Amino acid sequence: MLAEWTGAQRADEERSARERPHDPHANWSGTWWSVPQTLLATRSSPADALELVEDSLGWEVATIIPVRGVGRTLEIQTPEDWADFCREYPMEVTAS
Repeated sequence: MLAEWTGAQRADEERSARERPHDPHANWSGTWWSVPQTLLATRSSPADALELVEDSLGWEVATIIPVRGVGRTLEIQTPEDWADFCREYPMEVTAS
């Protein structure tokens, strides 16, 4: 699912580079995203579930689903962790 999402983002970036204005002040908007919307986001504790919501629209309730099983987890605890992650897995989205 993540590979499919990544491919779609890269295709959108290529299309945007061809079709959208290059002027950053142009009256144009793209899709705003922080994480793949079709994937679950996890938090290390229930208290973190709403703390990191972007554009919450006043949300006061979150659905908490325990995560168990085999897999890899990257826990972002500091701004430096996030910066390291972005350097390790960059994605150009300037045009889109």
